[in-house]
Amino acid sequence: MKDFIVRLGAMYTGLSFGEVMQNLGTIYESLKNLLRDNLEISINPAGKVSPEMIIEKIKEDPDKFDVIVIDYDSNLKGVSEGDNMYNSFGAAYEKLTELSLMNKLVFVGSQTKVSSWKNEIVELTDVGESSRKQHSADMIIGIGKNTDCPNHVHAINISKSRRGEIDVRSYSIRLGNGRFYPICRELYEELKKETNKIEYTEAQIKLLNDRKMQLRGSVNNLNNRTYQQLQQGSNPQAGCLANPFKTN
Repeated sequence: MKDFIVRLGAMYTGLSFGEVMQNLGTIYESLKNLLRDNLEISINPAGKVSPEMIIEKIKEDPDKFDVIVIDYDSNLKGVSEGDNMYNSFGAAYEKLTELSLMNKLVFVGSQTKVSSWKNEIVELTDVGESSRKQHSADMIIGIGKNTDCPNHVHAINISKSRRGEIDVRSYSIRLGNGRFYPICRELYEELKKETNKIEYTEAQIKLLNDRKMQLRGSVNNLNNRTYQQLQQGSNPQAGCLANPFKTN
C-alpha cells in the first residue's frame, strides 16, 4: 500500500519518488482531501481474488463504483490454473462482462505475448494467453515501448474498438514521477533515437513539445499557402482531388 501511495503521490504532485517519500505524511493528507471516498484500493496476494468475488463486491453497493481497474488478469484466482489458458482466461473475461451490463467501466491490465515485448506498436494479435480476451473486450489499448531507447517513450495504440476507429495512436514519455506526458509524433520520433539516459523534467518536455508543434503549424501554413498559390495559377477547368502538400 505504501508503494502505491508513493507512486500516486508522485503523479499527483509531480515530485520524484524520493521527494514524496521525504514528505509522505503531508502528501498523503493532501491526497485524502482531494480523493475523499472516490477511490477504494484493494491489494491482495496473487490468486486470492476471483472475478466472482469482484462482482459480488460491486453488487453490495452498486452505486458506489463507476470505474473498476483490475491489475492484472494473471493475478486473478482460477486464471492460468491447469493446462488450458485459452479457457481459463476467456472465462474470466466473459464473467467480468457482468460489470459492463451494470453500466460500470472496467479496465483489465494484461501482459502481451512474450514475443511482442519489443514491439513498438502493440497490435490485436499481440494479446496473450487467450484470444477469447479479444472477443470479450469492447476496446483494447496497447502500450508499446521502444526498447532501444532508455527514456521510456511509448506509442499507445487502440487495436480494437466496437464503437470507434482502430489503429488510433498517441505518443508519450513516462517521466521520473510516473506521469505519462503526451507528446506529438515528431518529438516521439526524435526522442526514441536517443541512446543515453536523460532525466527529463516535465518543463523540459513541455518546451520541446511546444517547439515541435509550432514547427508543425508553420509547415502546415506554408504548405497551405503554396497550395493556394498553385490553385490560383492553375487551369480553372482542371480538377483537383486532394491537397498534395497536406501533412498529418
